[in-house]
Order: sequence, then C-alpha cells, then structure tokens
Amino acid sequence: MVLPILKTIQEIYFIEKQVRWANAPPQCRELVRRACARPLADVLYQTILAERTAHLPKSKLGEALNYALNQWEQFSLCLEDGRLELDTNFVENAIRPAKLGLKNYLFMGSLEAGATSALFYTLLANCKVHDLDPEIYLAEVIRRLPANATPEQAAALTPARFASDLRAAREAA
Repeated sequence: MVLPILKTIQEIYFIEKQVRWANAPPQCRELVRRACARPLADVLYQTILAERTAHLPKSKLGEALNYALNQWEQFSLCLEDGRLELDTNFVENAIRPAKLGLKNYLFMGSLEAGATSALFYTLLANCKVHDLDPEIYLAEVIRRLPANATPEQAAALTPARFASDLRAAREAA
C-alpha cells in the first residue's frame, strides 16, 4: 500500500541526510546516490507504478502517484548528479520570511516606507549570513553611527564589515 512508498522515500532521505552531514563533495554524493539511493529509487518507481493501478486517477492518492511519476525524470537527474539537491527545501526555507510578509508589504503606506523596510530586511538577512545577532548588531550600529553620518561612515558598519571587525578583535585578544 502507501506505507512502503513512504518508507522508501524516508530511506532515500536518510541517505541524503548522511551525505549532507558528512559535507561530501558532489562527486562523492553522486557515488553514494548511485550505489545506495538509486536501487531504492528503482524499487520506489516500480511500487508507485503498481500502486497507481489500484487507485482512481482523480482520487487524492491517484493524483499524488501521477504527480510523482510526472516528476520522475527530474528526480532521476538528481540521483545522477551530485551537484543537484533532491528537493527545493533549501530555497523554500530561504524565501519563506519574504513570502510570509508579502501581504503586509502591500500596506507599507508609502514608497519610502517600503524602501525603509527593504533596507531593514536586507540588513537582517545579511546579519544571518554573517552569523550576527540582529538585535546586538542594530543596537551597536545605532550606538556608533552619528546623526549626520556620511555614506563612508555607514559603509563601515555593514554586517560584513562588522563581522570582520568582530573576528579581528577576537583574534587579537
């Protein structure tokens, strides 16, 4: 029934999790996928084909099985190329904050308010990239930045520069 399909998908993702955890390069990911995940994927494909005949095409399960088969070629490409991810979870997680606020952005009030919000979202995203606590970063920027700051003074306090200065100070200590 459906349980073997889910179990096989779980096994494929477990293999992928181990490869990610090991921080394996693409060539290694490709070899592991071909040796371990490909045989499971072949079984999965046959199981989906067999299961599809037992369900009406318009049923929820029939639609899900047909969707899986329609995506099979792309999924197979991922198993053959270690540079590719098996799913889009990484991208979806990266854009989720922007997507969640999308309706709110329609009511910023003005073009200037939208530009200011975009600036803050950019700063916060850059804090995340540079492993900075946004609250600490913003408090420090507000403390250091003069009221009539020049562009050069503001540029000296970007998250990238701030993180670099922080690392240099830690190394010097």
